[in-house]
Amino acid sequence: MKYLILLIVVLCTVTKSYSQISFPKGNTVNLNTNVDFLYEETRIFFHTGNYKANDYNWEKLSDSLDSRWLIGSCFNGDCRNDLVQSGSFIKDYGINDTTCFIAFHIETHGFDGNSIIKYHIYNKNNTADSSNMIFNVQYRNTTGLNDETRLQTKQIVIVNPVKKDLIILNKISKIENVEIHNLPGELIYTGDPIRDNNEKIIFHLPDGIEGMYLLNLTVNGVQKCWKIIISP
Repeated sequence: MKYLILLIVVLCTVTKSYSQISFPKGNTVNLNTNVDFLYEETRIFFHTGNYKANDYNWEKLSDSLDSRWLIGSCFNGDCRNDLVQSGSFIKDYGINDTTCFIAFHIETHGFDGNSIIKYHIYNKNNTADSSNMIFNVQYRNTTGLNDETRLQTKQIVIVNPVKKDLIILNKISKIENVEIHNLPGELIYTGDPIRDNNEKIIFHLPDGIEGMYLLNLTVNGVQKCWKIIISP
């Protein structure tokens, strides 16, 4: 009986020392795209096996970024405005208790370029349980607009903190659609604008929308995105 108990303990110990991390679609993203705002396309999922999401930490190994791009990071939906050096996954923010992901909000501003980001994930309780995640994003602008023209058509956004009005000063391009998403990418608001004149479009925002959001515009058939801060 003693030998049986000892054997069970040894087997359990050996089993727990094995790596539990598994990647359903691989641990590398190689993305070639002409979409100037990215989020879901950059995600890498991994399963944690016998462990929970909050048993795992992340650490940035390296990055090579296009300085003209705006890049924010998301760890299980816990989104930041920059590339965080290290931290822990939060269980409640994930898909479920044993599925985690890292993703990035990327706004290229229409500039051709390439960015590479590498993160190391590891189990706080099992040193053998770790892996690297590599994100390689290459963007090419296919709109036909050169840099000078694209910068001239950029919108100016003003948020009125008193009336909760989102005001877009639009002097050149025709805005066809406006949406507001939260940082995890969920649509929280869309509506018909009040066109004050040819240079101003006004949206009356509902109560309760405060903080940082993503403003998605469709301008002349091309999607554009900016981060905005809505004051309380």
